[in-house]
Amino acid sequence: MGAVHLAASYDRCRRAVTAALATGACDPPERRRLRFGIDQALIVDTLLAFALFLITGNNATDGRNHTDIVPLAALLSTAPLVLRHQWPLVAWRAVLAGTLFAVLTVPDHRPEAAWGPGIALILCLYTAAVRSDAETTFGVWLVTVAMAFPLTWAWSPTVIAWFAASVSLLLGYNVRARRQAQHSLAAEEARSAEEKAKRGVLEERARIARELHDVVAHHMSVIAIQAEAAPYLERDLPEPITAAFAEIRGTALDALRETRRMLGVLRSEDETGETAPQPDLSVLDELVATARGTGLRVDVDVSGERRQPSPAVGLSAYRIIQEALSNAMRHAPGAAVRVELAYLDEALRIRVLNGPPEGRPAFPDGDGGGHGLVGMRERTSMLGGGLSAAPTPEGGFAVMATLPWGGSA
Repeated sequence: MGAVHLAASYDRCRRAVTAALATGACDPPERRRLRFGIDQALIVDTLLAFALFLITGNNATDGRNHTDIVPLAALLSTAPLVLRHQWPLVAWRAVLAGTLFAVLTVPDHRPEAAWGPGIALILCLYTAAVRSDAETTFGVWLVTVAMAFPLTWAWSPTVIAWFAASVSLLLGYNVRARRQAQHSLAAEEARSAEEKAKRGVLEERARIARELHDVVAHHMSVIAIQAEAAPYLERDLPEPITAAFAEIRGTALDALRETRRMLGVLRSEDETGETAPQPDLSVLDELVATARGTGLRVDVDVSGERRQPSPAVGLSAYRIIQEALSNAMRHAPGAAVRVELAYLDEALRIRVLNGPPEGRPAFPDGDGGGHGLVGMRERTSMLGGGLSAAPTPEGGFAVMATLPWGGSA
């Protein structure tokens, strides 16, 4: 069992080192704000690399030996820092290789010369951990720890190098984990919002369907009653006509049973059937009186020749006005509201305009139980009409809906 674990650990380390030195890939850099077309992070890294190059070159030796190779060694061990944002693993490999070259070609270097490559290496390690997966980061740590003693040839600086490398990699890994958690949370919130919106549409469609099924059920009941009463109103009807009325009554009753069955499916388990008739524009005055009771100053303006809308149009018009007034109560308490009804030749046009809240703060939204604009759009779309809803320059809100009389545009 121990041999199996040892072999598995060796295989994991081998894959991690291979990823760090050859096959590993980093996430693409995040978009950074540019000014005047210049990448500010690249400018900062370039200036920092130049400063580290000067520090390394000036403190490399005492000036007696290796004066020709010192600038090249200092350049190779610090210049790759400019690559860390675009290619962090490449920058880390280059800094590590440049530092090894400096140690081999300048054997009598001073301890101060290690500051430049050390800072460049720590920055590259941090960026590599932020942009690489866990396996690649582990391989980077293994290679860095393995190279620490050959680069220093002393235990004290080796331990310091191990500590600095471990801290920079752990910090970068934690930053990466936090960013991934934030991205996952944002994606989950986006999915939740999308699902909530879809659920709202479905719930509102089911509500509209229940209301319209109630309307249809009422009319089917009327048809059945009239078909049954017709033979009694006229005693001398021919037999074929009497049979036709009986057929109409039977068909209406069958349709009524199917409609009631559908209503049972559409209603939830804890929802009871509505016994009151569905409202329409005939009870608009009661709705306006209720809104005025909450502090709204509501004015109603009706233009055009009044006509009796179909049950679907009347119900939809009532619900749209009701939702618009409810929104004004929540978001603009005390505001002035104007309700306009225009009876046109082709359609009924509704416009509800409210001003900004006066003297009282708006009520908090909360989750709410309705889906105001969703329901308005579903109702107008069902009838082939149109809806516009948007804030006004004065700080209020305007809703305008067009409902064709015939139920189609």
